[in-house]
Amino acid sequence: MEWISVKESLPNEEQIVLIAPKNARASHPRKTLIGYRDHGDLWIQLPNYWIIKETVTHWMPLPEPPKE
Repeated sequence: MEWISVKESLPNEEQIVLIAPKNARASHPRKTLIGYRDHGDLWIQLPNYWIIKETVTHWMPLPEPPKE
């Protein structure tokens, strides 16, 4: 799987995905989070349901769970 730019497409609303928000500060490393898009451009981080204030730049579907 590859990262998808939010400029190219967006996940379905409430589809849980990996998200990559833009760095808030240059001194902090970029984080990968689990979350979803709700009501347009509002991104929610799981499991705490925090609103992600940074701009999400990329997303990726979650991988399939293990078979066993």
